[in-house]
Amino acid sequence: MPVAQVNLKLLEGALGAMPTNIQGDVAIVGGVSTTGPDFTPTTFTRPQDIAAAFGAGPLVEYASKLCYATGNKPIIVVKCPSTVDGAYGTIDITGITGACVPTADTSVKPYDEYDAYCVIRTGGTVGSAGITYQTSLDGGRTVGPLQSLGVATEITITAGNVKWNLTSASLTAGDFWVQPTTAPAEGDTDFSTMLTTMQNCKNSWQFATFAGHMTGARGATVAVWLDAMWNLGKRRAGRVCTRGPAVGESDADWQTSVAAEWAAVTSQRMAKSAGYVICQSALSGSAQYKRPAGWMTTVRALQPWFNPTKDDIAEVDFGNLGADVTILDTQGNPIPGLHDESVHPGLDALGFETVTSLEGFPGVYCTTPRVGCTLGSDYYLWQYVECINRAAEAVTFTLIRLCRKPIFVDKKTGYILPTEAEQINSAVNSAVQSAVGGSVSGHSFQVSRTDNLLQQNAILTGDERIVPLAYPAGANVTIGFT
Repeated sequence: MPVAQVNLKLLEGALGAMPTNIQGDVAIVGGVSTTGPDFTPTTFTRPQDIAAAFGAGPLVEYASKLCYATGNKPIIVVKCPSTVDGAYGTIDITGITGACVPTADTSVKPYDEYDAYCVIRTGGTVGSAGITYQTSLDGGRTVGPLQSLGVATEITITAGNVKWNLTSASLTAGDFWVQPTTAPAEGDTDFSTMLTTMQNCKNSWQFATFAGHMTGARGATVAVWLDAMWNLGKRRAGRVCTRGPAVGESDADWQTSVAAEWAAVTSQRMAKSAGYVICQSALSGSAQYKRPAGWMTTVRALQPWFNPTKDDIAEVDFGNLGADVTILDTQGNPIPGLHDESVHPGLDALGFETVTSLEGFPGVYCTTPRVGCTLGSDYYLWQYVECINRAAEAVTFTLIRLCRKPIFVDKKTGYILPTEAEQINSAVNSAVQSAVGGSVSGHSFQVSRTDNLLQQNAILTGDERIVPLAYPAGANVTIGFT
């Protein structure tokens, strides 16, 4: 071997049997935006710098949220070129009582996933002065300043690059329309190039996450990529989001579709998040957009007080996912297009991380922070993945430093001397303790004492065993008078 190499095999099934701080400080996020260099990892600590470098789009919104969450820890941003343009969905004009018919100008491509909205404040005839209006990118939850249409026959929301053409007919005060848009996206070839760029990034990062929602096929690509990095000695994890319900699609039908699409996608290193929430834009400071729930659970995982190797994203005492995050309307009823696992259960049992409301607790909470592994896997919780990755890094880095150093062996067998073995055990155990000592119930490393180290290209072998912390999922109690 030209250089020291340490190979680790991930052990499965040990949690069901009786027993016999090196940590990345950043996340790496990929996606598309309107400007900025492609395939160039760039580190940021301030959201405003992300917007200045990459313009607008889902990458900018998501990376900015993560940047706010970290408390000035760096976020690595990797832009991918958009192969698929942003597009317009079906416009809803049932709120218009006048004769005017607005239609999307498809030559103008939306920057992101919006609920584009316009409300008329002063009526009149399009083409004649007098009409005033307000616009919104979040379905009217927040609106922009009052504007005058003048004699124009189109309305543009510049911030989102959304444009409607208007027929020269009447609009009445109070008329409104709303039109969903889809975000631009990268093609499969560029997505693979982006993964390679992330893999080769020399900065230390814990996990990769992505601004766009994914198909099951693309999620499978990420799972294979994470396995390949582990085999290269890069202990990384991933967080991905599925699509949300389409307009008019019932929660039950959406769950069935997502479950089928992702049924064959399994990974010991990747969290699959499903469902959408409404949350505040990190850029405008006021707009309340529909976003993947995984954005907000990932924000929780990056907050400076959160220990990713120990803390559970779903722990209620940490509080809800944010005062600006909701899945219920002002009357406490589910908002169509958003998922509440307590109202429509099913995804948690299928291995998806999602969100829920809790009786007696205001706000939105994460369900079990599941990893999309096979049934019965030891690595089914996000904190277990983070913990084993940090411990694996500690073992790897320690043994790399010990390889190529002289070791005294038994002159008859070539086996390591007991005193030498204990020194190695002590070094590895110390490193693991520094990395995850407060996040595990116990750990132990033992180097093999029966390896012939005098043979050419001799390899040390050993075993690292970790007893994780337990995370009860609930409680069964009997209650009565006595």
